[in-house]
Amino acid sequence: MNDVIFLRRLILVCGLIPLLILGWDVWRDQLGPNAVNQSLHITGIVALVLLFLTLMVTPLKNLTGWNTIVAYRRRLGLLGFFYACVHLVIYVVYDRALVMSSVIEEVLTRRYLQIGALAVLLMVPLAVTSTNAMIARMGTKRWKLLHRLTYVAVALGVLHYFLLVKSDTRQPIAFAAVLTPVLGYRAYRRYGELRNAERKLKETPTQPSAVKSMTGKAGTDRFRGTLRVARVFQETDNVKTFRFMSPDGGALPFEYRAGQYLNLALDTKQGRIRRSYTLSSSPTRQGYVEISVKRDPRGVGSQHLHDHVHEGDLIELVAPLGNFTFDPSSAEAVILISGGVGITPVMSILRHLTDLCWEHPIYFINSVRTKADIVFKVELEQLAQRFPNLHLTTVVSDGAPDDVSYFKGRISADMLTKVVPDITKFPVFLCGPGPMMDGTQQLLIGLGVPAEQIHTEAFLSTGPAAEPPPAETGAATIHFTRSMKQLHLKPGQTILDLAEDSGIDLAWECRAGVCGQCRVRCQSGEVHMASREALTSQEIAGGWILACQSRPKTAEVSIEA
Repeated sequence: MNDVIFLRRLILVCGLIPLLILGWDVWRDQLGPNAVNQSLHITGIVALVLLFLTLMVTPLKNLTGWNTIVAYRRRLGLLGFFYACVHLVIYVVYDRALVMSSVIEEVLTRRYLQIGALAVLLMVPLAVTSTNAMIARMGTKRWKLLHRLTYVAVALGVLHYFLLVKSDTRQPIAFAAVLTPVLGYRAYRRYGELRNAERKLKETPTQPSAVKSMTGKAGTDRFRGTLRVARVFQETDNVKTFRFMSPDGGALPFEYRAGQYLNLALDTKQGRIRRSYTLSSSPTRQGYVEISVKRDPRGVGSQHLHDHVHEGDLIELVAPLGNFTFDPSSAEAVILISGGVGITPVMSILRHLTDLCWEHPIYFINSVRTKADIVFKVELEQLAQRFPNLHLTTVVSDGAPDDVSYFKGRISADMLTKVVPDITKFPVFLCGPGPMMDGTQQLLIGLGVPAEQIHTEAFLSTGPAAEPPPAETGAATIHFTRSMKQLHLKPGQTILDLAEDSGIDLAWECRAGVCGQCRVRCQSGEVHMASREALTSQEIAGGWILACQSRPKTAEVSIEA
């Protein structure tokens, strides 16, 4: 049995022992003259102890380096919530005899009950979201932000205990004495992380200020210009690599980091579109950049690249973009996991690390449907031969490869623990189809890999944009209210395209409706959005739109930009 699963079950069994002992004492009538108060005291203390242990996990992990302990944090937290609920049930059922009017009156008049009830209520959303599926659904950043409520709930629990005992406050003060350094340590660590992030941003900016545009003018946030298609390579039956170089053959007009991506402007039969493609090349090779693109029957951009882009063509683009990057100085090993053509950004990271002769272990897990779908197959095998620290694993889901170097089936928890020792200790970079990434992310979290160590990258492949209903009064007019500009939208343009062409600065990142960076408010008129994944229902109701996905449905549209 997997050690993590065994220890989780052991924690559950041990966590239920106090309840079993309490039940035994109740059965034998050994709780003294006031059994209800004694039961309340015991369940409250156990709940606090378990919640304190939950808060202690991260400091212990940081101090001891035992990352696997993170795998037990949620189980401890759920047990603490369970005992808090038992504590509440005993009060309502036995102390108040299920008379809800009495419960409400007590809560309204007694401060310590108000604080205790609030602590339990704060733990409800934490318990509901303490599953791998909810972490994947919410995203690690939102999940972590929500679960900071644990600190508040525990502090309220200690305060509840302090106000309850009135005279002998030694125990609640002892809890507070332990809680103070625990929270102080977390605040200190957070302060240090912010300071380090600020320092790294100053030392190694992702958008160097010295970058020049193709016209020779100083660049601003990122390079915008034209590159020449120098070579086109056929990687598999449906994957091509496009190598871009400066039109004059000189050095690239920008710098980038392994794992970032370009945004291309493509003049297709459906009009001008913009698509983002991850770089598969290494920034150590400064004369060119490469993207590797799978031909998607539904993808206008990928079809155009495969069918109409040839060597010698000039392509307008914006670069570099994206935060799917690995700092080689930040870890003693790295785990790279790819699915299908999702290999492109992790291949960029791998090429970068091997070009640097990075000496630490690199665990590369590549999942494909068949052997024929392995992109960069020959190069991967050559790199594995040349670099003993590269541990290459290929997972093939269809067919029955005889080669023992391949795993047959899909990525599983058992396979991950076999090919990656100490899997919880190292950062993971994961890219592939959405279902594959969701499933793998849940497997990793289930194995105890901290959610903050898992980095993912995904782009949507969009088909032809749905044409908006024709405007009744001719071409649509877009009013940018803050910029005081009135512009006419060209066929095939999105509102973001129009803003860019007119010098209106709108933030954007993926141009696929995923990141939400181009969110703006539509003040009047209606738009059609091909994708609205990055918006909540409340934002949509409030008039927010994604500029990269929006085309007008009415003759006039006003945008707050």
